[in-house]
This record gives sequence, C-alpha cells and structure tokens, in this order.
Amino acid sequence: MADEEISRKLLEEISSDVLDLIQYLYTGCRTVLLYPPESPTVKRAVENVYQSLMSMIPEGGALDLSFMEDKLTVNGEVADDFIQKTGITRKFQ
Repeated sequence: MADEEISRKLLEEISSDVLDLIQYLYTGCRTVLLYPPESPTVKRAVENVYQSLMSMIPEGGALDLSFMEDKLTVNGEVADDFIQKTGITRKFQ
C-alpha cells in the first residue's frame, strides 16, 4: 500500500472518530438535559462520550476541538472537508 493510501486511510479513520465524538457529545448533552442524573440512559450517554474521547487521545497527549472561522479544528488543524460538509458541527456553533 502506498504512503498516500495509508495517509488517506488514517485521515478517514480520524474523521470518522471525530464525527462519532461530536455526535456522542451532542447526544450526551441532550440526554443530560432530558433525564435525571441517575438514569441509566444518562450513564450510558456519558460513558459513550468518555470512551469515544479516550480512544482519540494518544497516551500522554491531548485533544483540542475548537472552531476557527466557522470551521472545526482538531489539535489546531482544520478538520477534513468531509467533516465540514456533514453539517454536524453546526450543532455546536
């Protein structure tokens, strides 16, 4: 497999992970507002966010999600166009 193909595959995996995390964050926020804290639904939503987040953070590293000029950035890099085009990030703006 060529280096370019490997890089693209890694980028697609990272993009997918970022999308999953954003969706879990959004769902978790909504769930916390709708259900009491002791609800199994809330516990499951929080666990989903935690697991998704921890799978993205390298050991000893950090994860920075932010917006710059209406574009999602991940660790200071503008996220892949695929993520920008999904519209999922508008839920947090």
